Amino acid sequence: MKVEEFGEYIKKFRKQRNLTIRQLELYSGVSNSYLSQLENGKRGIPSAEILKKLSGPLDVPQNELMIAAGYIDDDGEKELKAFIHDPELRRWHRELPQSPEEDLLKLRKMWEIMKGEKD
Repeated sequence: MKVEEFGEYIKKFRKQRNLTIRQLELYSGVSNSYLSQLENGKRGIPSAEILKKLSGPLDVPQNELMIAAGYIDDDGEKELKAFIHDPELRRWHRELPQSPEEDLLKLRKMWEIMKGEKD
């Protein structure tokens, strides 16, 4: 997302929450001059710390702001969510603690072998 687009993106959320720039400054601790410059595309993409400060008052998850700012790869996030919600992985996760220690050691060795082949 370009700097100008990101400023519009922030402005959209601010307006949806019926906040003035001054109110957003009070709630976030980010100066109104910085916010004005950001919304007008005269500032670069904010730091992760600024995004954290803005996420609460704008009622936007910090992760969403981080993705829009380009700090987090959206595709990686989708892949992670798909992996976590995989039914086979959930079944494996439930069964793993009940496995005998010998099986867990074998699994660890297999993992180390697989990692070594990729290096």
